[in-house]
Order: sequence, then C-alpha cells, then structure tokens
Amino acid sequence: MDQRNTKILGELMKKSGNSQCADCGSKDVEYASYNIGILLCSRCAQIHLNMGSHVSKPKHLKLDHWEDSQVERLKQVGNLVAKGKYEARVPVGFRRPAGFSQVPCPTSTDPPLLLEHWIVSKYVREEFICSTGNNNDQQDVSSPLRPYLLGNMDSFLMKKGREDVRFFPRRFVLDPTTLRYYVKEKSNPKAVIKLVELDVSLSPQKLKHPYSLQLSYLNHGSTRHLYVYHDDPELVCQWYHAIRISKLNALKHACSSGKAPVYVQESTLVSMLPHDSGFEGYLWKAGPSPSYAHRRRWFTLNNRKLMYHIEALDAYPKGEIFLGSNEPVDQGKIESQISVASKVFDVEIKASNVCSSITGYKVTVGGFGDDKMDPQRWVFSLHTPYRTFILAAETQLERDKWVSVLDFTLRHEINPRDIATCSQLVRKRNGSVISNPLSGLLSSSSSSSPITSAVNTTTNSSTSIR
Repeated sequence: MDQRNTKILGELMKKSGNSQCADCGSKDVEYASYNIGILLCSRCAQIHLNMGSHVSKPKHLKLDHWEDSQVERLKQVGNLVAKGKYEARVPVGFRRPAGFSQVPCPTSTDPPLLLEHWIVSKYVREEFICSTGNNNDQQDVSSPLRPYLLGNMDSFLMKKGREDVRFFPRRFVLDPTTLRYYVKEKSNPKAVIKLVELDVSLSPQKLKHPYSLQLSYLNHGSTRHLYVYHDDPELVCQWYHAIRISKLNALKHACSSGKAPVYVQESTLVSMLPHDSGFEGYLWKAGPSPSYAHRRRWFTLNNRKLMYHIEALDAYPKGEIFLGSNEPVDQGKIESQISVASKVFDVEIKASNVCSSITGYKVTVGGFGDDKMDPQRWVFSLHTPYRTFILAAETQLERDKWVSVLDFTLRHEINPRDIATCSQLVRKRNGSVISNPLSGLLSSSSSSSPITSAVNTTTNSSTSIR
C-alpha cells in the first residue's frame, strides 16, 4: 500500500468518532466501508460484506490496497458525519448496540439478530434518514416512519401453550398502552397486558428457534412468561423494538397524566425499558432447611428479579427473588423514586417495606454444605435481608459467571421500576415474618465461613416462593 495512504488511514482512525466501529461501538476498528465512508470492526464488516457490494464495500485498513479516491471518501465522511445521516430519526426507545447504549448491562454482547437488523435498517432500507429538499427552502421530504418504529404492530406469532410443548398461531396486537393476544381472531382477547409491566427478550437458545421472543408480565401478582417465534427474522426484530418504543411512550404518558404529573428524566425512563435477560441457566438450589436435598432449577435473571423454574419453558416461576443493593442507599432519593413508581406503575407502595428490603444483599463464593455435595459442584451464596440462598453450578466457569452478573446487578443504581418490583414481591408475602433456617447452624460455625456475616432475619420479605 502507498505509504502516504497508510499514514492518512492511521490518522483517520484517531479522528473523533472513528476510533469506534460506526455500527456497534466496538473499539477494535480494523475495516472501513469506502463507499459509505465509515470505519468498522470485523464483526460488522462481515455483515456489510453479506449485504452486497451494491450497498457497502468493506476493506481491511491495513491488509488491503487503498486507492487515493477511496481514502479521500473516508476523509470526506467518517463515522460522525455518517451517523448524522443514517441515524437521524432513530426513535429513543429503539435498542442501539451495546457500545452506544447509555444503560449499563451485565452482558455487553449484542445479539447477532439485532445487530444485523440494525445495520440493514440503516444502509439497505435507510429507515432513519431524514431527507431535505434540494431547494433553498430545505423542506423536509422524509418518508413516514415504518409502523413498528411508532410502536404499532399487528401480526400472527407462534405461541407455546401454557401446559403444552406445542406452538399455536395466535394474533398479537400492540397499541399505545397494551399488548393483546387472541386465541380466536373474532373473540375477546385471551390477555390484555399493560405495557408498563411488559418485558421482552430474545430467546433463541431456550426455545431452540433462531427467531424467538420471551414476553414476561405480572399476572395476579406472579410473573407470567409467553414464548413466541416466527420464521421471519425481520418481523421478530420489529416486534422487539416496537414493544420497547411503545413502552417508553406508555411510561411518558403515565408520568404526565392525571392531576399530579411527575417529572422523570428520559434517560431514567429508558433505563426501565426491557433488555435481554441478564443471565439464564440451570443451577442446583438448596431448600430452606439444611436437610432438604438440592434441586435442579432453571434460573432467569431479569433486571433485579431472579426467578427459578422447574423447567426452562415454564409459564410461571417456582419462586421470585428481588435483588436489592449491596451498598447503603440515599433515603431521600429512594422516597422520591417511590412516588414515581407509585404513579407510573399504579401500585400502592409502603415506604417502610421498601426501605427495609432494598439493602443488605451480596453474593459470595462457597456456602453451607458445599463439602458434602456428591457429585461435587461449584457453590455460591446469595445473601438477602431475610434468607441466604445456597446455589451450585456444574462448572467453575458457570459459577464465576453467575457471581459476576449478580454482583453487577447488586451494584447497579436502583430506578423506579426496581422500586415497584420490590414492592410487588414484598406485598405478595403479606409482610410475614421469615427467619433464616441456617442462622442457628451458622452461629455455631467458624467466623471464617463465607456466609456467616450476611445471615440475619427481618420482618419484611421480598420474594415469592412456591
């Protein structure tokens, strides 16, 4: 390659905005699309290559030969200019890649399905371009946004039966405040779900289908899961983003409506939107008494709610554990978030219950009885104000991942959605007194035990265990 062009490309990589991939935000920039004029990571460059040379022409920055005109194109455009063109009308609720997200996430890897949809939407369909007239009036002549970008969807999805392994076609309708689905198209809806209570995540591994979703919401005080899929990946991505966009609008409406509107920063509302499940997998869980045998359960971490199920595709969890903070919290800030949560989620929240159940959490390696397991498993302990949960993974790698993800969750800042979750789970146990069955055993054990320091009792529980 011409040494002059090599030097110019090196300088362009250091330019503001060019040190990150234009599409996913990765800092491992190795490629560039010379016709679009952007710098890319290897993962996104492969997607550009798959789109065809009529859309994008990626080349390696160091290994390929660069013509003067191609280098000049990169100088003229660059990532920031391209971003202003191709992302001009991205809705706030649209999920951007992790490298550009303002919401911390324990798992920062972008699902391949969503990343490809994001790139194709930008450069093939050009969904977010804001065009202007060529004359001096600069009149906006942009085409209307596609319905899903406005939070509107209406289509059939294949839904798993509640007590059936089979999937059946069901009509789903998304409007500004609810998600409805119908067993029979001309009958009343089987369920009407409030968007402020709805979560959505991709579930290709769990459902064994590459284009599948898990929808979760509160149903009579318990979390209900719906499992759906479609053979069209574009439609599944549209549903995912439409639910996020429509939920954000519903949250904004809930804040501003009524006689006592509350002001909440948009960034806070965005942090309350659904994301992927923080982590999922089988763990072995001890019962509430040391004499109980460990049982294999499917665990799902969703925001600050840790749920465990008998099987991965159960409609309802066997138990739900609220995960609070491992640090002291600002009492005044929590009280202001309680007022927001009460209005947005339309729930009655007792400040005393929440404040006593929001702190005192931690996760540690090891636990009671880990030396007596046969076969040997990798144990860790989740400490809450009312109980210590003894959990075990099949491998050390799985154990360490769970500990890392749970610790991240406990350190993450609490928002009004978390307050509502805490209140709802506390309320489900009616304030019953829960003592830790391990406390007597642990009090006589060595002070060096990894779980001794975190065991205590409280009159406020924040879980539903069935």
